[in-house]
Amino acid sequence: MREVCPTILGHSGGAETALVWQVGGQTSRGMLRDPEWKCLRLSKMSHVELRNGSWQAGSSHRQAQSCVKEVDYDINEHSPYNPKRSLGDLKGRPVPFAT
Repeated sequence: MREVCPTILGHSGGAETALVWQVGGQTSRGMLRDPEWKCLRLSKMSHVELRNGSWQAGSSHRQAQSCVKEVDYDINEHSPYNPKRSLGDLKGRPVPFAT
């Protein structure tokens, strides 16, 4: 099981994709030693659970992310990726459901 904090959600090559800050759990190489950025295909995830805990954000990038090509959500209020929606804009408001 991985413990992650999603940062950017969207699509790449037609697949739902997330750029996440992994803070704990397993990686493809064994137990995570230090938090790190990961690019995950959501269709390959199983046994997903929500958990209580504080949100953790990764350190800043020195280069642009290439994980998510079409950005739907970005937690960064001043996202350079022109997301369709900004989670920063939704603070304090009910989250609308996509239809």
